[in-house]
Amino acid sequence: MKYLINILLGFILIASITGCGVKKDESKKENGKTTSSEVPVSKSGEQTPGKTELKTKTGKTFTVIIEPQSGKVSDIYVYGTGFAKFLDTVYINDAFLYENAVLADLDGNGFEELYIITKSKGTDAYLNLSGVVSSKDTSYFPVFIQNIEDNDLKQGNKFEGYMGHDKFTFEKDRILREFPVYKETDTLGKPSGGIRKVFYKLSAVDSTWQLKIEEDKK
Repeated sequence: MKYLINILLGFILIASITGCGVKKDESKKENGKTTSSEVPVSKSGEQTPGKTELKTKTGKTFTVIIEPQSGKVSDIYVYGTGFAKFLDTVYINDAFLYENAVLADLDGNGFEELYIITKSKGTDAYLNLSGVVSSKDTSYFPVFIQNIEDNDLKQGNKFEGYMGHDKFTFEKDRILREFPVYKETDTLGKPSGGIRKVFYKLSAVDSTWQLKIEEDKK
């Protein structure tokens, strides 16, 4: 009897994790297919634990597990299915809250990468990127992404005047990040410095994959 009860409890736990109402959105762009998966939320608007799967054009599957922590950050786990030599899990700990996941082949090698967008909670709404790259569909590894450093926020540098409210657009071979520029005298919600654009490109460097800033266009 105790064995049967444990089995029933296991099924209930699995159902509570997988049945959380993850929204999926698929769209086609001129430069090819982009598959994305949006954020799971509860009726109260709070993010809930969730699981979503994104299938690449070569038939592999990336599974993303979202575990919100304390309402402000989340732990995200990614594992692949169908990869010949790899069954490991990629951990993204203490990330912002999950916003979206996108498949894109930025380096044009025929194997799509997975990019996860996370968003801070609050009026500033900062975005971050995480990535997982397929190594010819035999294995997969995290992408090193050039994040915003304190020095980047200084006068004359790439992210001077950055206060969040940014967005990512996936183009054919790069990612565009746009954000409103705040001047020193601007109040929150009223930036007067226009929109800045920063482009990221994917490249292999010393057996690692890096998503680095290509150029800064104002």
